[in-house]
Amino acid sequence: MDKNAVAVVLQMLLCIAVLILNRKIFISGFKGLLDRVPNRYSLMALGSVASFIQGIFLRSFLKTAIIITLFAIFNLIIDYLIREYDGDELKVYAPIVLSYKKQAEYFVFIVIGISVITFIIWMIAGAQIGTALDKASSVLICACPTALFISASLYFKSARKLSEKNEILFKDDAIIENAADADILLFDKTGIITKGEPVVTEVFSSDSLTKSGYSALKANTSEDELIRLAGIMESHSKHPIAKAVTEYAYNRCEFESNEVSGFIKFEGKGLEGKIDGNIIRCGNHDFISNHAIIPAEIEERAQMFSSLGKTPIYYSKDNKLLGIIAVSDNIKENTQKGIIELKNMGINPVMLTGDNEKTAKTIAEQAGGLEVVSGIIAGEERKIADDYMEKGSCAIVLDDNNDDELIIPEGSASMLAAAFRLSKNTLLNIRHSFLWFLIYNIIMIPIAAGCLEAIFGILISPLLFAIIMCFSSVLFTAHALTIGEKDITDSSKDKKLQSINWRRKWKKRSRSNTLTISLKS
Repeated sequence: MDKNAVAVVLQMLLCIAVLILNRKIFISGFKGLLDRVPNRYSLMALGSVASFIQGIFLRSFLKTAIIITLFAIFNLIIDYLIREYDGDELKVYAPIVLSYKKQAEYFVFIVIGISVITFIIWMIAGAQIGTALDKASSVLICACPTALFISASLYFKSARKLSEKNEILFKDDAIIENAADADILLFDKTGIITKGEPVVTEVFSSDSLTKSGYSALKANTSEDELIRLAGIMESHSKHPIAKAVTEYAYNRCEFESNEVSGFIKFEGKGLEGKIDGNIIRCGNHDFISNHAIIPAEIEERAQMFSSLGKTPIYYSKDNKLLGIIAVSDNIKENTQKGIIELKNMGINPVMLTGDNEKTAKTIAEQAGGLEVVSGIIAGEERKIADDYMEKGSCAIVLDDNNDDELIIPEGSASMLAAAFRLSKNTLLNIRHSFLWFLIYNIIMIPIAAGCLEAIFGILISPLLFAIIMCFSSVLFTAHALTIGEKDITDSSKDKKLQSINWRRKWKKRSRSNTLTISLKS
């Protein structure tokens, strides 16, 4: 046996040894092809086998061994980069991830078809079988489906890691995608816009009426008596405003909450009960006006309170007006900044409140300019969300949310903006990676098929394609992991995130597109 033959045999044995050592690529890759569910190993396995067959014709296996070794090193790097996410599998994947995986499977079969066509064309053109195999294997080797097989799911996993660092909890990847689609955000005024710590600011009793002609309309009750009766009534309600009035009354006078009998609560309207044999009512304008005539001076005073963003509560005794108490809740710090950030991302913030329209609009203006739905009662939020679904993809903050699709650590517009920024950034980066995937493969596959050689006589080795493929795949993977290092409070690029909302136009509007958010207690 001559020296050349010995060298060929040694190269072949070396190549076979490398094949055996990296059998995971071939077992997993070919199993996926046989099951018609190809994976990221499938094209590597086919490309390596095609290169091995080429080696038989060219009596040289060194190139094949190097290519397989490159693939092995590449897989080690990928496995190292994603080591934090091993076993981090969810029962619910984001629809875009499932879509990309399906597209990746089609892509593998398309590349196989292109490889076969490349082989046939070069054979028809009169090339040696070794040359035709070289081009066919180059197509298989250079194609890079990593962006579809790995990167999309890694973007979501990296985003969840980042959200957990900031105590923002998404139920699963599908919720992150759903949040990215949202362009309408509904939330209650209390706890998001205001601090949820209302205080009594003014008391105006019927005794304070200065104009004549009101004697038949007013109950002739002093301010202290108004406060006492208000405290007794409001002590039976759990509403934040009622608690503020009760606390104020406790500090002003003595009373017992059990002094009331026949207590009735009219949801979203007011309260009714009997104290000292008199029927006492408290509530909003519409509720009290059905039982007592409200003097113009009281109306003017209430309007003034509303224009200042305060909530006027009306009180009556035996169908005569007792007076009004104004309650105010301060707006949270950075609320205006958070509202502006939401708007910059293409999200329309809508404030839900039981306040009258004038009070609600004043608060909305102070908070940065919000759309308002006023005068709502408890339990109407979901119905309102259904109505808004006709206008776009909707997210709503609910106190009674048992699904816990998205939990934020504190009730603030800034944290809501941060959660949506994270989700929209994730989707935007996935779209960018898909764009680069298309650009890379549209350019590289024709080059690998031998277009440059056929037109300009430029010959490129499959080794270079293997290096380029490995390098680009590592870049795709590494970029997916950079999501976890971003600052979710950085609002400098928010306006670029508006482009995400194009997806809603192609989605069927349904209840399933409503994202429910709860606040961490």
